[in-house]
Amino acid sequence: SNLGYLVLGRLIETLTGEGYETCVKKEVLGPLGVTATRLGRALAENRAPSEVRYYDAKKRTGPALYPPRLGQQVPIQYGAENFEAFEAHGGWIASAVDLARFAAAFDDPPACRILGAKAIAEMWARPEGAAGREPDDKLKAAFYGCGWNVRPVGPAGKANTWHGGFIAGTESLLVRRWDGLNWAVLFNSHHNPDGKSLAGLIDSRLHRAADKVRAWPDHDQFGRFLK
Repeated sequence: SNLGYLVLGRLIETLTGEGYETCVKKEVLGPLGVTATRLGRALAENRAPSEVRYYDAKKRTGPALYPPRLGQQVPIQYGAENFEAFEAHGGWIASAVDLARFAAAFDDPPACRILGAKAIAEMWARPEGAAGREPDDKLKAAFYGCGWNVRPVGPAGKANTWHGGFIAGTESLLVRRWDGLNWAVLFNSHHNPDGKSLAGLIDSRLHRAADKVRAWPDHDQFGRFLK
């Protein structure tokens, strides 16, 4: 529920006494070395440094919801949706490297800088009732945990965890695989001309590509990439 995440954002502000974005940057992103991720702005002229341009496959327009363009016809991805109100449910902008840093933070639960091992396990735990079981009471092959889709797979206790989504002009996919591989994919458009999900089209291809790699570097390479 997107609304549920907006409520969560208000709870964070109430409990910490800080603004939502300020708190997330300090308590979650900062300890992981993620420094460029921020809440996005709606109008094209307010893009962040190095932020890409977004494109709507259907070239839709609508009246701008933000001054100084209030009421003017603008591309839907640049002010015709109430993007800045998405905030805690989907208003963040980030690079693929930032998202990969975030995903990798949970690879070694005892060493995680933002959550304890117990909290990480709870984040991916199967919920009780219909959220975790089929109508015949069999376990669902995949379920929604706390912010992640979860599919138990491989050795006991292992799972694929992922999240994807889209809004006008952009689509994303973040994957943590049971064997320790993580990847992030970002598109500056959503859906192809046939209306198919870009993340859905690339998902299985990335798994096949990863399976073909026989040797991965054994040292931290995040320092080589943009921060």
